[in-house]
Amino acid sequence: MKTATFTHFHFCGGSGGASLGMSRSSAKVGTFTGGAQCIGGVDSDPGACRDFEKLVGVPQRCLDLFDHSQYVDFHGKQPPTSWREATIDDIREAAGRRSPDIVVISAPCKGLSRLLSAKRADTSKYRALNRLVLRCVHLALTAWEDDPPSLFLIENVPAIATRGRHLLDQVQSLFFHAGYAARETTHCAGEIGGLGQRRKRFLMVARHREKVPALLYEPPVRPLLSVGDVVGPMPPPGSPLGGPMHRLPNLDPLTWLRLGLIPAGKDWRAIKDLDLGAVRLRSPGGDEVAAGDWLRGASWRAKDRGWNGGPLGVLRPGEPAGTVTGNARATTGAFSLADAKV
Repeated sequence: MKTATFTHFHFCGGSGGASLGMSRSSAKVGTFTGGAQCIGGVDSDPGACRDFEKLVGVPQRCLDLFDHSQYVDFHGKQPPTSWREATIDDIREAAGRRSPDIVVISAPCKGLSRLLSAKRADTSKYRALNRLVLRCVHLALTAWEDDPPSLFLIENVPAIATRGRHLLDQVQSLFFHAGYAARETTHCAGEIGGLGQRRKRFLMVARHREKVPALLYEPPVRPLLSVGDVVGPMPPPGSPLGGPMHRLPNLDPLTWLRLGLIPAGKDWRAIKDLDLGAVRLRSPGGDEVAAGDWLRGASWRAKDRGWNGGPLGVLRPGEPAGTVTGNARATTGAFSLADAKV
């Protein structure tokens, strides 16, 4: 078997999720096997850079990738005297003075996402943020001009193909003149990774025509997992095996029942259409009770815990009522009785 290790470098690497995944990946084609090794990254968030090193095991350089005009447009003021633009030498230093085989760019997508209104996305602040994708490509192509990376992967939201069309056209032009063939695609990350969620993403892949003359393989599409497939192997909530974050919220039993009665694919509004008499609840001891009966009794059990029965003050048939006032209504005293015939 022939083996090879491909190096990768990340712009806007964040906490290192993409880098960790690539470093764990492997591929086999015939008698050839390949793996991946991260040689560094850059990001402007100090906390993310610390997480990157802990997860990936490689330092990530903390750099502000804005140029001067982007800084002014985004922050609305001049930078402090201590600020400076990232240079080509900074990028080379962040990669350990090595030329990577693969460059991954995950530039911020806030201004390109449709979650942001078109009017706000067109402000100078978000236009400056959107230009980072072009800035990162320019820095990478210039930093490793003598030994260009074999592949570029640019990941973003699908709306970049429309809101950021002018930026992608400029990126395509830079790649073409640098000897790359680039293709824009969209994919569902859940179907590629066999996950339990649909997550559509934009991906531009640019291959250096001399270094990578062959067309690239696309990963196979896998069926999405169900929620049960993902949650099933997990320890039950509250178990010490899940750690302090894996715990049940402190909800009232009535709330838990209402959540449990929601049909799959529906929300709380579907509960009103259920026949609570036909829904059977089973206790750990094996006893069954109709959901409607349990709901009526739940207010009594809550009353035993110091609750006053709620605004209607529902009582057991065999317990005394509160004083019935002259202006008596259902919400002015604890004297309401659940009708057992309902």
